[in-house]
Amino acid sequence: MQETLFDFPPKSRKSQVFKAHVIDAGNAPDGSPIAHFECSRCDWDFGWVDCPNVTFGKRGIPCPICNQQQ
Repeated sequence: MQETLFDFPPKSRKSQVFKAHVIDAGNAPDGSPIAHFECSRCDWDFGWVDCPNVTFGKRGIPCPICNQQQ
Protein backbone atom coordinates (compact mmCIF):
# COMPACT_ATOMS: atom_id res chain seq x y z
CA MET A 1 0.00 0.00 0.00
CA GLN A 2 1.26 3.44 -0.86
CA GLU A 3 1.81 5.91 1.96
CA THR A 4 -0.46 8.94 2.06
CA LEU A 5 0.93 12.19 0.76
CA PHE A 6 0.51 15.30 2.95
CA ASP A 7 -1.51 13.26 5.49
CA PHE A 8 -4.83 13.70 3.66
CA PRO A 9 -7.41 11.07 4.56
CA PRO A 10 -8.13 8.66 1.69
CA LYS A 11 -11.22 9.42 -0.38
CA SER A 12 -14.15 7.10 0.08
CA ARG A 13 -15.00 5.04 -2.97
CA LYS A 14 -18.47 4.71 -4.49
CA SER A 15 -19.96 1.26 -4.27
CA GLN A 16 -19.94 -0.69 -7.52
CA VAL A 17 -23.16 -0.63 -9.53
CA PHE A 18 -23.81 -3.80 -11.52
CA LYS A 19 -25.57 -3.11 -14.79
CA ALA A 20 -27.64 -4.97 -17.34
CA HIS A 21 -26.47 -4.41 -20.90
CA VAL A 22 -27.96 -4.59 -24.38
CA ILE A 23 -28.22 -8.06 -25.91
CA ASP A 24 -30.28 -6.98 -28.94
CA ALA A 25 -31.30 -3.64 -30.41
CA GLY A 26 -33.40 -2.37 -33.26
CA ASN A 27 -36.24 -0.07 -34.26
CA ALA A 28 -39.86 -0.26 -33.15
CA PRO A 29 -42.60 -0.19 -35.82
CA ASP A 30 -42.90 3.58 -35.30
CA GLY A 31 -39.16 4.02 -35.98
CA SER A 32 -38.03 4.76 -32.41
CA PRO A 33 -34.91 2.92 -31.18
CA ILE A 34 -35.49 0.04 -28.74
CA ALA A 35 -33.13 -2.34 -26.94
CA HIS A 36 -33.38 -5.62 -25.03
CA PHE A 37 -31.44 -5.59 -21.72
CA GLU A 38 -30.15 -8.57 -19.73
CA CYS A 39 -27.79 -8.91 -16.75
CA SER A 40 -24.86 -11.25 -17.39
CA ARG A 41 -24.36 -12.01 -13.67
CA CYS A 42 -27.85 -13.16 -12.66
CA ASP A 43 -29.64 -13.52 -16.05
CA TRP A 44 -32.24 -10.90 -15.07
CA ASP A 45 -34.18 -9.97 -18.22
CA PHE A 46 -35.58 -6.44 -18.44
CA GLY A 47 -37.12 -6.92 -21.86
CA TRP A 48 -37.52 -4.35 -24.62
CA VAL A 49 -37.13 -0.68 -23.65
CA ASP A 50 -37.44 2.55 -25.62
CA CYS A 51 -34.00 4.15 -25.82
CA PRO A 52 -33.78 7.92 -26.15
CA ASN A 53 -30.33 7.59 -27.76
CA VAL A 54 -27.51 5.12 -28.40
CA THR A 55 -25.58 6.25 -25.31
CA PHE A 56 -28.43 5.10 -23.06
CA GLY A 57 -28.02 1.57 -24.40
CA LYS A 58 -24.24 1.58 -24.12
CA ARG A 59 -24.31 2.73 -20.48
CA GLY A 60 -26.66 -0.02 -19.40
CA ILE A 61 -29.28 0.06 -16.66
CA PRO A 62 -28.79 -0.91 -12.98
CA CYS A 63 -29.71 -4.52 -12.20
CA PRO A 64 -32.09 -4.54 -9.20
CA ILE A 65 -31.18 -8.12 -8.18
CA CYS A 66 -27.38 -7.76 -8.20
CA ASN A 67 -27.42 -4.33 -6.56
CA GLN A 68 -29.83 -5.49 -3.83
CA GLN A 69 -27.34 -8.18 -2.70
CA GLN A 70 -24.66 -5.62 -1.77
